[in-house]
Amino acid sequence: AIRKESERRYPNVEALANDVDNFLTEKPLIAAGDGWVYKTKKFVGRNPVATVSSLVLMIFMIALPIIQFQNQQQIEQERDKALQAGKLAEEQSIIAQKTTDFLVNVLESASPLANKGKNINLEDVLAGAERQLSLGLDDQPKIKGQLTFKLAGIHNHLGDYDKATEYYTKSLKIFESIDDINGQVENLGQLTVVSFWGKDPDKANDYAKQAELLSKQLEDPVQIAWHHIRMVSMDGNMGRAEKVTKRLTETLEMLKAHKIKDHKLLGRIYNDLSVACQSNSLALAYLERALYHAEQHEGKSSPSYFSRLMNKAGKLNIENRKEEAEVVFLQALELAKKLYPEDHPSYAYLIGEMAYLYHDFGRFKQAKKYYEEAVRVFKITKGSKSLLYVLGINNLAYLMEDLGEYDQAEKLFRESLELRKTYFADDPMRVATNTGNLARLLSKMGWYGESQTLLNEAIPVYQKKEREHLGLEIVKLANILKNDPNDSLCQSMDTELT
Repeated sequence: AIRKESERRYPNVEALANDVDNFLTEKPLIAAGDGWVYKTKKFVGRNPVATVSSLVLMIFMIALPIIQFQNQQQIEQERDKALQAGKLAEEQSIIAQKTTDFLVNVLESASPLANKGKNINLEDVLAGAERQLSLGLDDQPKIKGQLTFKLAGIHNHLGDYDKATEYYTKSLKIFESIDDINGQVENLGQLTVVSFWGKDPDKANDYAKQAELLSKQLEDPVQIAWHHIRMVSMDGNMGRAEKVTKRLTETLEMLKAHKIKDHKLLGRIYNDLSVACQSNSLALAYLERALYHAEQHEGKSSPSYFSRLMNKAGKLNIENRKEEAEVVFLQALELAKKLYPEDHPSYAYLIGEMAYLYHDFGRFKQAKKYYEEAVRVFKITKGSKSLLYVLGINNLAYLMEDLGEYDQAEKLFRESLELRKTYFADDPMRVATNTGNLARLLSKMGWYGESQTLLNEAIPVYQKKEREHLGLEIVKLANILKNDPNDSLCQSMDTELT
């Protein structure tokens, strides 16, 4: 109203009155000009509800196409997963049917009618299966690879490691030709186990490295879990309990995160955890879960249920619950008689464990019978360089020592020691324990010089590992006393021990 420029002042009193009225009603002032920001602010001030509603509507109209696009992408992804799952299920169904057809053909060709009335043994059946497999399914490599893998597994369970290795290698090459990662990882894992249980731990390590490298490409948690199980099999038998426990615990967490309830898989994991677990009470809890999953998967008359019963009995024995252990062992024995012939490795393993129990009970006659039978079967089925044979002759050597049959015990301890040096080259403690056992026996036999030499090898390993070795020190003192009671070292040792 008081601007110097005439064009910037109100032209009359009526215009000024209108602007005062505009101010009071939140309308744009004539004096403020016609800038869009100013007019917008005034409009919002006069119509807050309508403005907010319009803004929300505008945001919704913008966001709607984006949300629809994202939903469409998610639907397409779910559809692709469903199609992939359907394709996989169809593929597995075809493999199962082809496997059934293959087995039917094998059994028909192995019947006495097809062989002029001649009796057919298992070796003949397997030979027929191998011939049929070698001549067909070249146009379906995945199915041929799976069947070759199954055939290798049969040889593995029979203890024919050379044949198992041959067929796992064939299966591996088939899966390599079609770039099937899981098939390759499975075969490399089994080759690791077979090589270790056979007689070639160096080759087992090589296969394990290849399997670990390829497994990084796996995405299916179930496939990853089975790979972990195959890998810890060797670790467990090498005494790497902490490594086994850590890996299997992580595997369980992964399966829980993916809500996977596979009874066969979970039962195997809990069983392996029980073997590696340092706490017997926790191990027994794991075994109860393992037995539950085995029953859910195959029932109580199955090899997996049998093996877990046997493990439970072994843990009860370690817990010094020997009467309970014997009851469970006898349950396992009844089941074993239904499942296996007496020359089967699983049957032999059971009676070897029962021999250990009877050894502790002081029932030496029964223990000797079972130990000797188990060692005989392991030698036939697994070979004289297999780990089961190594452990079996070591247990038998202990019993022979307790029976006073020192010559036989010495022979067995020496054989066990040489084989342990191969199997446990990277686990000196397991070699040292056997070395100490032989040293103790030789001292009893009056061979003090050799006994002392062996003690000088074993005791430093015990000291380095901070393991109790008082028994070995006593043997060492006994050797010195027998050789020279006045020896100065003897006097110092006597002082240390007292």
